Formats: sequence, C-alpha cells, structure tokens
Amino acid sequence: MPGFGLKNGNTVFLTSKATGQNLRVHPDGRVDGHGGEGKLAQWTVHRVDKDTVKFENKNNGNWLRIEKDGDLNGLGKGGPLTEFKLIKHKDDREISLRSAHHEGHVGVLPDGAPKNAHNTGTGPHGRFTVKVHA
Repeated sequence: MPGFGLKNGNTVFLTSKATGQNLRVHPDGRVDGHGGEGKLAQWTVHRVDKDTVKFENKNNGNWLRIEKDGDLNGLGKGGPLTEFKLIKHKDDREISLRSAHHEGHVGVLPDGAPKNAHNTGTGPHGRFTVKVHA
C-alpha cells in the first residue's frame, strides 16, 4: 500500500465510491462528486507528514477543506482546515479523508452533492480511490 498514489507533488483524481466520478471544485468553491478528468477535478498532493495530506485544486489554486460546521468546499488557502488524515482501507485500495483538526470526513452523496463532514464516516459516501494524472 505504498501511498495510494499520494506522493508529494502528484496530480491526482479522487474518485468517489458513491458516484463513480471524481471530486471536483467549481470556480465559486462548491464541491461535488460529478467530475470528469478536467482541471476542476485535478488535485495537487501536498504531504504534511506520513499520515496527513492536503489537496490544492489545479483549476483555481484553492484547497479542499472542511469548515468547523462540517461544510466541505474548495475555498481553502492551505491552512489547518485543509489538512486531512489518511485512512487506508487495505482490503479494497480505497481511502477516507478525516479532518486533521476537528470531527468529520470528506464525503459525497450518491447524487454527487457534498455530504456534511460531521455526518460522514468511512462508509461508501466517505471512500475514494486515487488515480494519478498521467
């Protein structure tokens, strides 16, 4: 399980188990799980340490974050709310992303809408596979 493709500097797609599509951020910061393989769905990996990562969007330069109220958006500037602890699911090569500083996980509902982090765990709505952009 060497890193799941989450090497510092890699550009990756985070494919939602709930939708089968990629996590993307719109120019206004809204996040959803209906991305293809364009820049809205491309994320640069920034490793904080062995178990902590941050994701910078290739389109707008903002970062994926979970607000203290559990809102998931793409308006971060690289601060603490953009740090995620990796949870690796060894049996199926999927990951979950838990906020490093408060309760909650990155999650997407089957209709593609972001799920409030406080209501998201490590089940299907909170699981992603990582694909490295070629």
